[in-house]
Amino acid sequence: MKNTYLKILTVLVVQIFFSKAFGMVDQKATLETKTLYQKLSQVSGKGLLFGHQNAEKEGHGWLRDGTPDVYRVSSKYPAIVGFDFKDVLQYYNVYFDFYLKKVKKVHEMGGVSTFSWHTYNPVTTRNFYDKTPAIAEILPGGSRHEYFKKRLDVVAKFAKKAVDNDGKLIPIIFRPWHEHNHKWFWWGNSRLSGRKAEIEFINLWKFTVTYLRDEKGVHNFIYAYSPGRPSDNVSKHKGYFYKYPGDSWVDIFGLDDYKASTKEMISWLRFMVKESLKRGKVAALTETGIEGVKNHKYWTKDFLNPIKRDSLAKKIAYVMVWRNSKDDPNHHFAPYPGHPSVPDFLRMEEDPYSFFARDWQDFITGD
Repeated sequence: MKNTYLKILTVLVVQIFFSKAFGMVDQKATLETKTLYQKLSQVSGKGLLFGHQNAEKEGHGWLRDGTPDVYRVSSKYPAIVGFDFKDVLQYYNVYFDFYLKKVKKVHEMGGVSTFSWHTYNPVTTRNFYDKTPAIAEILPGGSRHEYFKKRLDVVAKFAKKAVDNDGKLIPIIFRPWHEHNHKWFWWGNSRLSGRKAEIEFINLWKFTVTYLRDEKGVHNFIYAYSPGRPSDNVSKHKGYFYKYPGDSWVDIFGLDDYKASTKEMISWLRFMVKESLKRGKVAALTETGIEGVKNHKYWTKDFLNPIKRDSLAKKIAYVMVWRNSKDDPNHHFAPYPGHPSVPDFLRMEEDPYSFFARDWQDFITGD
């Protein structure tokens, strides 16, 4: 009995320490979720996790039933694998159970799953590029509020069914409302402007978190904030923190950046790392890459080396490149067998600073 009480006390102390010391959004997050967040913080400056969007869903010439392109060229799985709740909601019968199996597989391989949410416009039910004003309509009191809650219910159901072989919830990085500082998605386009637009978006973010965490009891999410790289005519601080919901509502400081030069990218990563360290947060380059990877030395020259050689930029936890298309041979952000950049990708993979799933697992276990 004494040992049982000691174990319970130890778990409680660890949970309190992790949630307080690392400033997590969810104070009731599972121990596994808090541990993952702690490890992401600890990897800062020691290694860079490599991620690939849709790695387990599609690749060059295949869809759903195939081996990840990254594994096909390196015999290693990415440490971060991206999915999207759009598929789960829009094609429920196809992707709900499919993604559950994939999240479990990623977990078993030693990797981490992250979900964005390209949800279609909830007012018109057309695509996510439909800019019909919608945020006010899905917040409490809005005409589509109950509808929006039902969408969140599906997200919550998925999160609570994502369990490992021991029945424990698998931690997931949830990255909703990304690139909100640009106008291409309906959640970035508002009927309002200035501070009113900021307040509207912040209310959306807070409601999303509060409903999932407090109403639906989702406790295996780590919440990532990821604006697109702001325009160059605004200060970094003003651009990055436009519509920022506050430190108590964000776990990961992310950035989506496709267009910057290497020098500009490093400058933004330095800024983001400084701000994240001030707040006890984790920093990550949540979306990036070059479509087609035409520079065959991109992986070492423009991707890994500039980050690992910079004293601040190297403190980001992970980088995720975008997806490889099944149908479009030019739309890929990671190499596939036969691509000219494969030799350089393998040099990047072999670098001790580059972490794939197996490397990440070794870091976690201390091997």
